[in-house]
Amino acid sequence: SHPTFWLYIPCYSKSIDFTLIDEATGDKIYQTNFNVESEQGIISLKLPSAAPPLKVGKQYRWVFVFDCGDGVEDLSVDVVVERVAASNSLTSQLNTAATVMEKIDIYAENGLWHETITELGNLRRSNPDDVAIAARWNSLWQQDYIRFDDYDLTLEQIQDCCDVSDR
Repeated sequence: SHPTFWLYIPCYSKSIDFTLIDEATGDKIYQTNFNVESEQGIISLKLPSAAPPLKVGKQYRWVFVFDCGDGVEDLSVDVVVERVAASNSLTSQLNTAATVMEKIDIYAENGLWHETITELGNLRRSNPDDVAIAARWNSLWQQDYIRFDDYDLTLEQIQDCCDVSDR
């Protein structure tokens, strides 16, 4: 209901504007601005509990606008996502998974990319020197649904970012 968003910031960014929009109506569901002072790299942000929960079966557009500083045009990214209900089969598979890597495989096999990226990204952040995790992280960015053709994310570090909790 409150997903984690993973972003690649290709520039030093001072602040980020975040807007969550109901895709069907165009209504703004949630909007905030926060300071990041982040170097180029990958960051993650969890939708704060103050924001309305995403509803099953609804599509949402999330939009992030990065302030890259003086003389540089702002960059933006927007993606449409849909919250889906977990089937009984998926829930059973996840409950019987013995490792986080098994859960990651289950999420990926079911096309649940937000969950795949979040689980693997958290694992990568907590184990930055693990070669096997790094290889899985790198292969993730080659998947058709999340491919980044303009950037090589395999070399990017996951940056500590910011706290947008309950704004």
